[in-house]
Amino acid sequence: MKYGIDISPLTPGRTGVGNYVFYLLKNMLALNASDQFVGFAVTRSRLALDGLGERLQVRHVKVPTRLLYAVWRASGHILPIETFTGSLDLFHATNYFLPPARNAKRVVTIHDLSFLVVPQYSSPRIVRPFSLGIRRFAHDSDMIIAYSESTKRDVISILGVPESKIAVIYMAVDDEFGQSTHDAAWLERTYNVSRPYVLHVGTLEPRKNVPAILKAFNAVKTEFPHRLVLVGAHGWMYEEIFRLCDELNLRDRVQFIGFVGHDTLATFYRHADLFVFPSFYEGFGLPVLEAMKCGCPVIAARNSSLVEVAGGAAPLVEAQEWEALAELVRTTLSDGLLREEMSRKGRDQAAKFSWKQSAAQTLELYRDLVGNKR
Repeated sequence: MKYGIDISPLTPGRTGVGNYVFYLLKNMLALNASDQFVGFAVTRSRLALDGLGERLQVRHVKVPTRLLYAVWRASGHILPIETFTGSLDLFHATNYFLPPARNAKRVVTIHDLSFLVVPQYSSPRIVRPFSLGIRRFAHDSDMIIAYSESTKRDVISILGVPESKIAVIYMAVDDEFGQSTHDAAWLERTYNVSRPYVLHVGTLEPRKNVPAILKAFNAVKTEFPHRLVLVGAHGWMYEEIFRLCDELNLRDRVQFIGFVGHDTLATFYRHADLFVFPSFYEGFGLPVLEAMKCGCPVIAARNSSLVEVAGGAAPLVEAQEWEALAELVRTTLSDGLLREEMSRKGRDQAAKFSWKQSAAQTLELYRDLVGNKR
């Protein structure tokens, strides 16, 4: 068989979707020695393909992503995906947008529907373009992959897609993640981050609910020596977070680290006393699983996919209730034995998710669809 897969998210400094594509493809290539894989990318950015080996055939169209997408929207089937990849049995659209195809079966991954469920927490630059096509893409595809039961329910209820057309295939954390982290001294030398600290990882944007973290930390700051460390790129409306930090007089206790590479993330998780993630909505919530993989105790929000990812291994709190979050932070930081128990439960929960298993399920889905085609 010949499978095409959208590898546009595999750029330097990849984040959530990029990590999904990288680890899924890496494990599918390892499991499948007989079929051909063609990676298709439309982006002016450089691709970062180290670690995927030489079997992957690459077709890189170096134009702005939105330009080709606009052409596809306007032209219908004039430029099917096979124009760029050659003949395919199946094409996997890994980042929402489903290109036209001549004969290939088409699979689309819908990571989440945050832009429809909680549009007030999403940038208008995302809400409008993503909302325009997602219903059509969902119905035109031959199969949809969601990586949580929560997202599957959203796709059914909001997009009107039959349940039989949706496969839930979970994300995971790579087995090597966190095994070769730097020590605490390196963290202090490199980022000026010293223990003890409370950690949050995520883009600084409204959906991540960072103000609740700041308010909760402010409520307990006099009781503990910890700093609050925020790792993540500046996103939509990040200025509001800095403004609140100043209003609460927290500048001497909060550190904004910015974006760090995937490998370095494990060092932050490994040395934190607590990880907090009160997001308003997540399609999967990978940082929760990453923290658990590294043995860091986790507190998360009780909504969307976070309930199933946490799986009883982390206390949950309503995202809007920062006072309740503060009380959980206080309880957790006050009890070393509790943190040890949370760490153990988190590691056990993270062990239930495997990229090898996810890759095997995805390949099975491919083969079933191609079999139905023939």
